Amino acid sequence: MIKVMGSDFSTFYSRYGAVYTALHPNVHFQFISRPPRGISDIAQYVSEQSPDVLLLSPPEYEELANRGLLYDLDLLIRRDKYDLDGTIAPVIRYLQNLGGGSIYGLSPAFLSRALYYNIDLFMHYQIPLPTDSMSWSDVLLLARRFPADGNEQTRIYGFMNSAYSVNLFEFGVLIGGSMGLDYVDGTRMQMTIDTPQWKQVYQLVLDTMKSGVLYQGRPTPQPGMTYEEVLKQDPFISGKVAMTVAASDMMAKLQNLPNSVTPPRWDIVSAPGGAGGMDIGDIFSIYIGSNLTDASWDFIRYVNGDDFADVYSRNPTLGYLTTRQKYLKDEEGHHMEAFYMTEPAIARNENSVSQEFYIRFASLAENELQKAYDGSQTIDEALAAMQNQGQQLLMLAELKRQESMDAN
Repeated sequence: MIKVMGSDFSTFYSRYGAVYTALHPNVHFQFISRPPRGISDIAQYVSEQSPDVLLLSPPEYEELANRGLLYDLDLLIRRDKYDLDGTIAPVIRYLQNLGGGSIYGLSPAFLSRALYYNIDLFMHYQIPLPTDSMSWSDVLLLARRFPADGNEQTRIYGFMNSAYSVNLFEFGVLIGGSMGLDYVDGTRMQMTIDTPQWKQVYQLVLDTMKSGVLYQGRPTPQPGMTYEEVLKQDPFISGKVAMTVAASDMMAKLQNLPNSVTPPRWDIVSAPGGAGGMDIGDIFSIYIGSNLTDASWDFIRYVNGDDFADVYSRNPTLGYLTTRQKYLKDEEGHHMEAFYMTEPAIARNENSVSQEFYIRFASLAENELQKAYDGSQTIDEALAAMQNQGQQLLMLAELKRQESMDAN
C-alpha cells in the first residue's frame, strides 16, 4: 500500500494511479489530501502523516527539500540508470535549483507559453518572421510594422495579449516578470515599482497601446453560442491578429478545429523575455521517512518515463505537455522546441504577502496607468502614485497579518 499525499484523489487516480495499477495489479494506493495550510506548516503535516509519495507544488517542494524531508533521488537515478537526459533540460535545472543542487523530485508534465504567429499575414505584408529569444521590445516593435488603419470588420492587428480586454497593469507585469522584475519585495515589505526599469516597461506598454496595433478586446461569448461560433470569434484563429502569446493549450485548439473552421498557417517561437514562460506540473517526491522507498520510486519512475509519456502525449491534460523530450512532437512540423526554450520563474513572496494586497493593488495600479494613457498625468506620476499607495496597502496587509497571528 503506497501512501500518497496530493490535492485531489480523483485527479491523481485518473491521471496517474489508474494506468499504473492496471500494469501492477498488486499495488494499491492510500490517498491523503494536502493540508489547507500555508507552506510553512506543510513540513509538520508531512511528518505527522508519513506519506510515501508526495505530489508537490514548486514552493512546497523547495520548502520540504530545504528541511531535509525528501529523499535524494540522485541515488536512485544513478543506481537504476534512469535516463535523466530524456527530460527537457529547463525542468531538471529548475528542480535542482529548488533542491539546492540535488534532485528530490521529478515532474512528468509542464505548461508553457510561446509566441504564436500568423505566417500568411507576415508574408502578405512582407514583414520578417519572428524568431526565438526575442525581447518584448522586439516583439512589440515588430507588431508596429503592421498597418493600424481600416474599419473594425476588415482591419488586422499586430499583436494580441488577451482576446477579451487589455489590462495595462497586468500586461506590464507580464513583461516585467519575464525580465526578472518584481513590484514588491515581500522580505522587506517594500514596494519596488517606481524604478527606471518599470518605467521602461510601462512606457513600452503605453506606446504600444497608443500605436493602435494592439488588439483591445471583443465581447465575451454569449450564452447559446456554438463552439464553432466561439472559435470563429477568436481573433488569432480568424486571422485578425498577427501574433499572440499563449499557452500550449492554444496549439491543441488549433490542431483540433472542426471542419467548419479554417485556421491560418501558423507556427511558434519561444515566448519573449526568456523567463517565466513555463510552469511545472505536479512534482513527485518520496518522503525521507518512507518504508517503501523502492516501491515509491518504481511508481515515480514510471509516471516520469517514456511509456507513460507516450500515453500522455496522445491525450494531454489541459494543455500540459510531457517533460520527456522525444514525445514532444508535432506531425505538422511546428517548432515544438519553442515550448521548452524558456525557464520557469522562481516563485517569490508567495508566503509573505496576502492575496488581498495583490487584488487591491492591481485595481489602483490600473486606475493610475489609465490616467497616464489618457494624458491626465505622466508615467512618472503614475508610478510614484502606485509606489506610495501600494506601500500603504502593503503596510495595512502586514498589520492585518500580524493581528491574525496574534489572535491565533
